[in-house]
Amino acid sequence: MGVKQLESRLCLFLMLRLVIMVALFQVLLNLTPSQKSENQYLRNRTNLECSAAMRVVHRLGK
Repeated sequence: MGVKQLESRLCLFLMLRLVIMVALFQVLLNLTPSQKSENQYLRNRTNLECSAAMRVVHRLGK
């Protein structure tokens, strides 16, 4: 009985994950090229700011 319940939960989890991935893919397809570019710019900018902040933290730790 426990195995069937585990299998059904795993199946439900995988189906939910698939639905979310399909929904996100559809959202990305509906973006204009300028919106995609802006998204990438914001994502890269956040990474640069995080990297700079982490360098400061590492220097203070030494």
